[in-house]
Amino acid sequence: MTLKPHLIADMRQLFNSGATPSRLMRIVVSHHEQDPELDRLIRAYFREAFGIPMFKASARLLDTDYEQRTFAQANPGLLHRMIQMRHEWDPDSQSDADTDANWLDPLSATNDTQRIQQSQPETWPEFGDVWDLLTEKAKQYIQLTTRNAHLLHEEVRILSALAEQLQQRINTLEIEHGIRLESEPPVVCSISE
Repeated sequence: MTLKPHLIADMRQLFNSGATPSRLMRIVVSHHEQDPELDRLIRAYFREAFGIPMFKASARLLDTDYEQRTFAQANPGLLHRMIQMRHEWDPDSQSDADTDANWLDPLSATNDTQRIQQSQPETWPEFGDVWDLLTEKAKQYIQLTTRNAHLLHEEVRILSALAEQLQQRINTLEIEHGIRLESEPPVVCSISE
């Protein structure tokens, strides 16, 4: 099983441009479609390109009907992990202040340890008077719920940023090809004095 270094670099560049994980999988498949260990190759490419230690999706997923694909369910966690590991696979991201802004730049993705440190509901004024009255089980449940809410918030921000990046790419393609959706009303500008 041999990985192509240029393909790893291409995957990183495409992700920086807004490619989805399923698009990145398709790229690996297009370069290795005859390989009998394609699933292992996909996992190896994601591990090398983005530091993802375990990738659960299979290349067979790309062969299923669009409506039956379950890849969308994996996207939030996978995207979160790719962004969480960005400092390892994209070390220039923090030092290149002169480059164009990247859709990933305003995003953050904390790991479990960081979420535990940030999630301290016992310090919130809402719990100030009652925290010591709660059972350990109740405290753990509140802390776990708080951490999960923080994770879900990050995942939604990441998916929203990716959706906007994809929309901007669609807008650019429409402009380049002179396409205007029929359902869009014409843009009318008025300047008032």
